[in-house]
Order: sequence, then C-alpha cells, then structure tokens
Amino acid sequence: RKYVPSLRTKVHAPEQIDPREKLVITADIENLNKRNITDLGVHLRSGLFSEDRVIHVDPQAKTSISFDLVFDPKITPQQDTVYITFTTEHEGRTIRFDAQPVTYTIVEYGDIQETSDVSRSFLKSVQENHLTNTGNQKKTILYRVETNFFSEWFTHLDPDVSVENGYFTVEVTL
Repeated sequence: RKYVPSLRTKVHAPEQIDPREKLVITADIENLNKRNITDLGVHLRSGLFSEDRVIHVDPQAKTSISFDLVFDPKITPQQDTVYITFTTEHEGRTIRFDAQPVTYTIVEYGDIQETSDVSRSFLKSVQENHLTNTGNQKKTILYRVETNFFSEWFTHLDPDVSVENGYFTVEVTL
C-alpha cells in the first residue's frame, strides 16, 4: 500500500546572532507514516540565505538537518526570517510541507577605538590620533582631546575642530 507522505517539522534558530559567529539553523523532521521518503527536498530561504538539500527519512522515524550559515562580519544589524519548505513526489505530484518560519536578529557589536602616534623634533611635536570603527554599525561620537590655553595658540588641527571648555572637539561619524 502507498501511503501519502505526512511530516511533522520544527525549525530552531537563536533569537539573536553576532555576525562574527556562524548561524546554525536546525530542522527536526518526523515521518508520521510507514512510507520511506528517499528524496525529501529541504529548501531554506531567507532575505540573506538560500540553500537546498535532499535527505532520506525512514518510515516513522525522526531526523534532523542543520544549516551552518556564515555572515559577512560587517553586515548591519537587522532582522531576518527563515522559511524552510520540504518537498517530495507522490503519484506524479509534488507534496509540500512548510515549516513554521523563524525570525532572528543580527546584533550590533563593536566600538570606536583610538590609536595615537607622537613624533617629536626640535621645538615641534606632532600627535596623530586615528579612530577606527570595529563594529558593524555606523557610529557618531563627539571626539575630544584635552588642551590648554597656551597650546591652543600653537596647534594646527586637521580636520578643523572647535575648542570647548579646555578640549578640542569634533563630531566624527565612522
């Protein structure tokens, strides 16, 4: 006797993911009848990924399939929804099972880091400050360097900055 395919499925994904780490999405599959499903298509779709596989599920058995997905570490924070569809053929037609979609969030990470280089020569000192955004999201900061009345008169700054309450101040977006 030919049984119509019948599956129970559940998709698992973390609620949040740091894009520097891989995202593991797992689908649990249970074959609910005595039919051997030799070519079960597993189709993962989201706004960021697309992957297809074919697996085998024994009669009245449970199995799992995992997808290890890798992000560009600089991807901006956002939400994404994963859809997994299972397909198989039965008597000349395609049977389709849609798992419950799962939504996850790519989180923001990083900060603005500062490095300074100082070179000195006769009656001259040059300080170069470099700012780097180590994260995956643009950031705007108010960058301040302490000064005093005397050094204000002998200092050249690039870019142009303002002087406020004893600090050279500039708004920087990185």
